[in-house]
Amino acid sequence: MIKFKNQIFLIISIFILVFGVIVVSDLYFGKSRFFFTKNIANIFSLPVIKVNDEVISHKIYSNFWENYKYSFQKPLENKAEYKKIVIDALIREVLMNQIKQDLALSFTEEKFENFKENFYQNKNNLVLLENLQKDNFWKESSFNRYVLRPLFLRSKINQKLLDDNLNRENKIKIEKIYNEIMKNPEVFDNYSQKYQDHNLTTTTGTISWLTYRDLPDNLKYKILNYELGEFSPVLKSWSGYHIYKLIGKIKEEKNGNFYYQLSQIFLPLKDFDSYFQKYAKNSELKVYLK
Repeated sequence: MIKFKNQIFLIISIFILVFGVIVVSDLYFGKSRFFFTKNIANIFSLPVIKVNDEVISHKIYSNFWENYKYSFQKPLENKAEYKKIVIDALIREVLMNQIKQDLALSFTEEKFENFKENFYQNKNNLVLLENLQKDNFWKESSFNRYVLRPLFLRSKINQKLLDDNLNRENKIKIEKIYNEIMKNPEVFDNYSQKYQDHNLTTTTGTISWLTYRDLPDNLKYKILNYELGEFSPVLKSWSGYHIYKLIGKIKEEKNGNFYYQLSQIFLPLKDFDSYFQKYAKNSELKVYLK
């Protein structure tokens, strides 16, 4: 009798072990084809997403799913599409928080409240707010959590990416270019063709006919003393490092205003979109449940 009980116990133990191996293998390495995998994940809050070394449990995912929908003005009808958006949003949030840690960012709740206040002072955002308040599905707390906070964090990451230490390579490069230009001004045009601001419509590196008011802020007070053909020192803007050359200056007789034509050498600063895409590309991302 005892032998029989031991055999039954052994069979049950083997079954549990095999069942566990199947579930874990399906969850972590397979495509969750087995009907019981998702149920097991629900019961024990097994991880459904891994972002680098951070594991997201099914409980966290379900909570995110339940609340994220309230950040939409209207619920989506296509559940599969909605699920993909939720997963993408959760992964993006985790990645942004990891970037925050990597960049050693810190800020107070007061700064977020100021950001939120400024956001709603914008007329377009105020219209959005009014429309959302008319929607029965909308919750302000969810909108703040899933829309405004990511926008706030993005803005803080963007500010950090302006740091010279994070753009050291381009800063050193443009300083070397400037030193070379000072020794041999004729090489400016070659560098201007090579290092352009691709956000400008021009493909020649030339910025044509700006009024004094429209000049870059970092150039305004310097250009008053420039003669044609003179260069600026290395100047920094929100987008990158610049060396400007004054190549044209016209005075309008009617009002006495000056118009300036510039050529520039431009090396960009890191920006959020390219930095985030590179960070995500180099990250280990795994969705266990699809």
